[in-house]
Amino acid sequence: MTGGFDLARQVNRNLAAAAQRLEFSYGRRLPAGCHRRAISCRFFRGSGCSPGHSVALNLGAVQLNYGYTIDHCRRAVEMIGADGLILHLNVLQEAVQPEGNRNFKSLGEKIADVCRKLELPL
Repeated sequence: MTGGFDLARQVNRNLAAAAQRLEFSYGRRLPAGCHRRAISCRFFRGSGCSPGHSVALNLGAVQLNYGYTIDHCRRAVEMIGADGLILHLNVLQEAVQPEGNRNFKSLGEKIADVCRKLELPL
């Protein structure tokens, strides 16, 4: 998945359609703290993915060190009707971005806690 530019929506629709054809799951990225945008992302269910196709929400795991909780994860997944959650680790991207979140301390423990408590695949 991708984002941050004008054609991102169409690129993501094409990726979702390709994932469906190849019988892969598709991950949808949600910027941290942007629940309003999550509501607008519902189009993934109706544009190129059949109702039975698996869609997972993608969040930066580092956000667990910046206020995100298991409840935030649950709400974000529910907002787009995802079947599961992807917690990605992108240390290099965070390190080089001026606005990057660089506190990865004890993150493994927080990820393990989400794994234990989330009722969906992670």
